[in-house]
Amino acid sequence: MAKKADTNSTNNRAKFDLPTELKETREGLGLTRAQLARLIGAEEKQVRRVENGEGRADIMIRMMNALKIELTGLAAGPLLHARLRATREMKRGWSIDRLAHKTGVSAQSIEMLEEGEGSVRDLLFILKALAPRFNRRGGKGGADADKDSRFTDEKTARSLEEAFGRVSLDPCAHPDSSINPIEGYFKQQGQDGLAQPWLGNFVYVNPPFSQLGKWLDKALDEYEKDKIAVLACLIPTRTDTRFFAQALQMGASVFFFGGRLKFRKPDGTIEASKITTMLVVLGSTEKQRNKFQELCEGVWVAAR
Repeated sequence: MAKKADTNSTNNRAKFDLPTELKETREGLGLTRAQLARLIGAEEKQVRRVENGEGRADIMIRMMNALKIELTGLAAGPLLHARLRATREMKRGWSIDRLAHKTGVSAQSIEMLEEGEGSVRDLLFILKALAPRFNRRGGKGGADADKDSRFTDEKTARSLEEAFGRVSLDPCAHPDSSINPIEGYFKQQGQDGLAQPWLGNFVYVNPPFSQLGKWLDKALDEYEKDKIAVLACLIPTRTDTRFFAQALQMGASVFFFGGRLKFRKPDGTIEASKITTMLVVLGSTEKQRNKFQELCEGVWVAAR
């Protein structure tokens, strides 16, 4: 078996220490290890181990997602373990066996890492082999580094619940959101709402605007499987899109808000939306729509 990569020579090239970056970012945000552990659904000792370059790779990935740390040098993708596989297959053209030979990490361990499991030590070896000069995208981040993290305001969240019932599933869930779903898919915990099935009485989607098309395609695909009673999407007011036309053809009702909504940022501050937004709903009843209009300023159109 090949020896594991010389970490000194690799570090000289990369000059980037991911565990230290995680620790410094956490501290810069004023989070204790215990607070970060609660945020990602882990134990404090697991966070400590990752910051020491040890422990479980899935905990490291959750920490990276929660702290908005994205790496350069890898193929594009929503989650780190998927980016590892894409980098190996598409950018490098390597088999798992070839990567194992280069790093000394077993093929079985590489397969685990590409599924989001495995150890931090093996993950760091694999990263340095796949992207020797990997670094943090955009430099030092912080709570405001992720422009996609803009959460539905409290008033709208409560109005949705009162009109349509408690949200059964939020596939774009976030611990800081005012939406309180029965079930949520949390990127911070390594979950990918684009890859998971959606179902429930009321599915609510406030999608990342940077990947709006993918989320809306997913929403219509999942609704057509007849496992969702009511589907609501809070999105920019763009009536010339393929999604809008398809949603209308499927019987959607559209609520145009009277004015621009305000969204809450991860640091707790409120930011007025720079664009107008609309609520596109499939499967709703007239009673539900009337109740929502009583609670929120605006008007329904295209309802049937």
